[in-house]
Amino acid sequence: MMRYLRVFVLLFVLSLSSILADENNKTENLEKNISINLSPAYIALSEQLKEIEIEESKGNVWTKIYSNYLTYQDLKAKEENFFQNSYKFRLLPKPTKKEIEEDKSNQIELQTILGKLALLKEFQDDPFKRLMEPPTIDDVPEVGNPIGILGAISYKKKLTEQQNKYEATYTSLQNEVNSLHDKHSILIEILEIEPSSVETAIKIEDVKKEIDTFKPVLEIFLTTKEVYSKKIEESKLKIDVDISQEYEKMFKIIGIIVAFFLIFLLAKYLVRRYMSNKDSYYTINKAANFIFLTILGLVLLFAYIENVSYMVTVIGFASAGIAIAMKDWFM
Repeated sequence: MMRYLRVFVLLFVLSLSSILADENNKTENLEKNISINLSPAYIALSEQLKEIEIEESKGNVWTKIYSNYLTYQDLKAKEENFFQNSYKFRLLPKPTKKEIEEDKSNQIELQTILGKLALLKEFQDDPFKRLMEPPTIDDVPEVGNPIGILGAISYKKKLTEQQNKYEATYTSLQNEVNSLHDKHSILIEILEIEPSSVETAIKIEDVKKEIDTFKPVLEIFLTTKEVYSKKIEESKLKIDVDISQEYEKMFKIIGIIVAFFLIFLLAKYLVRRYMSNKDSYYTINKAANFIFLTILGLVLLFAYIENVSYMVTVIGFASAGIAIAMKDWFM
């Protein structure tokens, strides 16, 4: 009897010692966690991490696409699992009622998953492709007249807007990747202070996975952006050259018109001075006006009409007009 009593007392003492040891360990861990949580370095890192997570909570197009991409991958894994379970069920010789009900439930769940996968199909292979594709560059408009200059300037402005918008999309991705790197560095420092934190270790793995996903996307996007920028600059350069040539052409035409106009004013002055008292003054003055307008029209037509057949027709009508206008003078 005394022997059993001693064994009981010994077991009681050992159990009590174990309980007290556990309590001491819990107390030590609690004190250690309190010490860690109150350390200035841990508080500063936690504040930095909180700021980054607040910005992430606002959301952006890249994080939303990445979230949908992860959702698609999870649904795909569930689909594969349900297919495997369904295949195993088909191999059963005599399924029980419970197994039959379970298979029906799996089939319903599988149909739900397939419906969700159909909605997220665009995130299957290359979810970021849509954002990385540069806007289409339209054909550079021809600058063949002064009005064409306005169209070319408008087109150039449109190209600049497209380029700025595309570069802003790239900048948003670059900022997202930089933010992820900062978050990863902060989490690593927190884990060094608190090595036993499983939650922090899981977050580090998740952030690392996200960085690995975005890194090749950023590199491809950078190359695409550089190529697109070069194409934009080539189009702008061509427009600038065309506009410059058109301005030069326009100034030459204005110079020719001004020269003809001065000659016309001189001719009018001479006619008024030496022939104003003669009967033919009115006819000569009328003919001079018509000749000047005809020459002005021909200069403009020669400058801006590219089809030669049109030019011949216009010259024919102009000659007939001159002959009719000067009929009285010829008579």
